[in-house]
Amino acid sequence: MATMPTTSVTVVAGIVGDVQGQVLIAKRSTASHQGNQWEFPGGKVAIGESMTNALVRELQEELGIIVVDYSFYQHIDHHYRDLNVNLNFFLVRRYLGRAIGCEGQPVYWIHHQQLNDYKFPKANATIIKALVSGWPF
Repeated sequence: MATMPTTSVTVVAGIVGDVQGQVLIAKRSTASHQGNQWEFPGGKVAIGESMTNALVRELQEELGIIVVDYSFYQHIDHHYRDLNVNLNFFLVRRYLGRAIGCEGQPVYWIHHQQLNDYKFPKANATIIKALVSGWPF
């Protein structure tokens, strides 16, 4: 029996944080892949778009902020049964504006030590562990 090919997607995510150990998380919509779980804001990289341009665009669309200081943090490939996700995480240290849920999604500032208290997609497990054990800001 042949298996269906799996779709792949390249995604950027912004770890918006501060020196006090706070990090911004957002709740995924119920209709999205891994819906109703928490995430670091971001989204798909469009064809022909750089990852950094996608990061700036996605955070402006989702949070209403303009990213001005960021750096690459970590890349993770995760394979779900129905989707391969190439995740690219960026540390966002400075931005203009006030972060809000522009798409109606709840957004919260929490202390990074609380990340394990929230249900994230399995693809985020490595990042959660790294952030809880060693805050990079």
